[in-house]
Amino acid sequence: MDIQKPNFTPRLQKALEYARESALDSGKNVIDIDHLALGILSLKSGPVNRIFTELGVNVDDFFQFLQDAVIIKSSLDHHFSGDEVIYSTEVKKVFAVACMFSERMDHQYVGLLHFVLALTKHLSGAFWEYLSSHQVEIVEVTNKIKSHFLHDTQQLTDENGNCIPNPIN
Repeated sequence: MDIQKPNFTPRLQKALEYARESALDSGKNVIDIDHLALGILSLKSGPVNRIFTELGVNVDDFFQFLQDAVIIKSSLDHHFSGDEVIYSTEVKKVFAVACMFSERMDHQYVGLLHFVLALTKHLSGAFWEYLSSHQVEIVEVTNKIKSHFLHDTQQLTDENGNCIPNPIN
């Protein structure tokens, strides 16, 4: 059986690089859930930020909350010097679940929204602490993401790749 490497979108790759840099900057050699969430929110535009904004979340405040959580957590742990980092067990589980979601949706890629869906299965850390303190329910997040994917599949494009209205809707 041939196992294929997931096709991570360029935006997801940027988010993962930000998570890596965040871990190193905080003196850690392990990327944890909060680093991953920080990386996802580091991209100031796109569907993740739009979805959270639609849910009434101030994305800049959310990002700052995660950044503060990473700093506080790093001040409590021992520091690492070097440039090799690994993913925590929890983050590896998020990777696996995100890839599973992508496969189930028959997508040829794994993107940021797949990772946020996977985070809905991991209800700990500053990511969910912030959302729950702002009365954002998991089901709201998953419904918005599923709606986004459904909307995306119903979009028609012209020969230049520009979205055009779907006459069926």
